[in-house]
Amino acid sequence: MNRKFKGFPNFYYQKLTICSDQSTEADIGNSSCSQNFSSFRDISVEDLFDIAKELPNKSCDLDIMPMWLFKECLPELIDIIHYIVNESLRTGVFPSNMKTAVVRPSLKKSQLDSDVLGNYRPISNLTYISKLIEKVVHSQIAGYLEEEDLFSPFQSAYRKFHSCETAVTRIHNEVMISS
Repeated sequence: MNRKFKGFPNFYYQKLTICSDQSTEADIGNSSCSQNFSSFRDISVEDLFDIAKELPNKSCDLDIMPMWLFKECLPELIDIIHYIVNESLRTGVFPSNMKTAVVRPSLKKSQLDSDVLGNYRPISNLTYISKLIEKVVHSQIAGYLEEEDLFSPFQSAYRKFHSCETAVTRIHNEVMISS
């Protein structure tokens, strides 16, 4: 490992400790939800297959085969993957062996000083089964938040049809109106 990068684990551990110490439980008050989000729903084989096919062709060093090959073998693998994903949703347990990621430092901007650890961000590369579970969970939680109108009208991240462009357009529009 490059000598410069040996300090990353300690650097990010300290950063996470500070963030954790400063965070508090959010006061959500009285919610006007028509129903509580109490559990995840099983996903169908067809929906899981579609989600898997949509994953980008990026692989993790921890994957046993490249993503393109995984997609080619998906018809043969889908039943066991379907079982793993739905069992995770039913029990609320993320499989221990999938909690590992390959983390690599990435310079935030090319013009920043590469000798300053704070100029890097950690990029986690997850296995494709982990990504599948994450996508399924995300779609169910985002669907619930959308149905219950719990997203802030100003939130663009993690929402369908919202992006940085949407946020910039909104801000630009507000500046133009107020001028």
